[in-house]
Amino acid sequence: MAKRPRNLFGMKIAHLLPALCFATFIASPTSAHADGINLAAYVGQTVLMTVEPYASGENNGSFYVGLTQVNLATFGGSSIGSLEGFCDDFNHDITTPDTYSEVVTAVAGNTTMEEEAYYGLELGTKPSGNSALDTDLQELIWNFSSPGQFALNSEMQTLQMQMQANYQNVDYSDSFYLNAGNGGQSFMTTDPSTVPEPVTLVMFGTGLLAAAGYAGMKTKRILNLDIKSNEERGQ
Repeated sequence: MAKRPRNLFGMKIAHLLPALCFATFIASPTSAHADGINLAAYVGQTVLMTVEPYASGENNGSFYVGLTQVNLATFGGSSIGSLEGFCDDFNHDITTPDTYSEVVTAVAGNTTMEEEAYYGLELGTKPSGNSALDTDLQELIWNFSSPGQFALNSEMQTLQMQMQANYQNVDYSDSFYLNAGNGGQSFMTTDPSTVPEPVTLVMFGTGLLAAAGYAGMKTKRILNLDIKSNEERGQ
């Protein structure tokens, strides 16, 4: 009696299903707002922002870089809350703690702000302790307000290429620009959604192709064994 042919397509799908589920997990963004502050309600309004000292101590040799705490309040003195933000404007020196009047501006829909916010997303949600990386990201951010101020090293060039390739795929609904104009220091706040790093995606893609190749090799071997078994029975 001849052996029933295997469902090769089904077997391939079975082998690939865990990888496909993993792909869905990586690619699905999850909106986060860790600090619980909804600045969308204040867009277009002027608020008070107090910049706290850079507790992380991260610097590029001359200036503090990366994230620091900013406390926001209405002009009436009611606290809005505290969150982590990063310095946006290289042209204005600040002392900390200090308080500025800031106009809350939505980042989403403004290409330049989205590009800048992409670097801010890479800073994370709290000081990372990685001064070298945070310095590169901060200097890339400062180059928006002062073009050419900082020469690009190899890591900065890589970060820039990643930003240009991926910034349009990010949700900036929780990113806001705190604009002090010429009267003080401007900051930006971001609340990262899940943004897969390009290197992670490349590794994942390679793994997916390898899984497909393995499934194909295995089903081919099973098919050959089935054919050989049927030929032996027919002799």
